[in-house]
Amino acid sequence: MGVHTIQSVPPAVAATITPQDCSVMFANRIVNLQKLFPYVPDALTHVLRRFSLAADIFYEMTDELIRDLERARRALDR
Repeated sequence: MGVHTIQSVPPAVAATITPQDCSVMFANRIVNLQKLFPYVPDALTHVLRRFSLAADIFYEMTDELIRDLERARRALDR
């Protein structure tokens, strides 16, 4: 569905976006997609927030990322 930046969302939504909802790599890109799409599962939000400016826990091994992505995929089936 494309790249979502603070500049590309309606002003009412942009007002709710904090730096903690944005990418560590590109500060204007929103990684907390639940702010835009409330139906995004918590498991996927958990993965995406690890790449945000608010992240205090990081993936140290690829296996951890894959495990969390598998959980997020299963959450979509519910």
